[in-house]
Amino acid sequence: MKKILVASIYSPSDRNPAWRERNYDHMAWLNRVSPDLFAGTRTMVVPGSQGETAPDEHLAALRGILGHFVELRNRYEHFMVTDSDVFPFRARWLDTVLAMMRKRSWRRPGDLVPSGRLPERLVAAIVQTDHLNVYFHPSAVLIQGAALRADPTCVEFRAEVQRNILGMEFQEVVAASKVPVLPLVRTNSLNAHPLVAGVYGDVIYRHGGGSEELFTRVLESGYFDHMIPRSDHAALADQLFEALVRDPEKVLEQLVGANRLEPDLLSEADSTQGPAATP
Repeated sequence: MKKILVASIYSPSDRNPAWRERNYDHMAWLNRVSPDLFAGTRTMVVPGSQGETAPDEHLAALRGILGHFVELRNRYEHFMVTDSDVFPFRARWLDTVLAMMRKRSWRRPGDLVPSGRLPERLVAAIVQTDHLNVYFHPSAVLIQGAALRADPTCVEFRAEVQRNILGMEFQEVVAASKVPVLPLVRTNSLNAHPLVAGVYGDVIYRHGGGSEELFTRVLESGYFDHMIPRSDHAALADQLFEALVRDPEKVLEQLVGANRLEPDLLSEADSTQGPAATP
């Protein structure tokens, strides 16, 4: 049995060539994208929507990919579906995520025995807390093959009405699961942008707006206007993309913080209290 199959969903974008190369078994679901994009590669190409933009084409792609996973559940140990601009970048990323998914116990300070236990997680998915959301986002969903072999219907992609912690209500495509899910939240050491160029679980990179113009509800709400003028977000996202293409190892190293455990800022900071912020 092979280790993992990763499937990615592509829509028309000038950036698609940057998201093409993969060093694992890869399936590409192409919505209105020519299969020529993957000419000369070993990627398995699946033609998706080929006409005009369909309102539910991304949901259809997720469900179509899940159907392929069910058909191949006896050929791979694990499966993952991602957006085109999402990819794992650590050398042993799968082992790391699987270790995070194991059973765990936790203790309150002073307790001699575990205060509680957490179950084994058979699914892992991004939760965009940086977008002020709390649902499992389908931009990256890892499914252990054992879960699909036990119950091919254990994971579902569907549209639901959601409410973020800012109070905005909207309909969104989500990942739903009958089995416990491990949330993968943003873990950047450096945030060059509050939403773009995100690292999740310290192993998965998500650029944001990989096949579309940069748009998020939180940006449109004006939540970050005091940090970055709303008109500047797209340009900043473009700059980060150019830097990533130019030197991905350098950018990823900066985002995760190669010296996270040796914070010069903290060790060299004056121990005396600094000036108070002016209201």
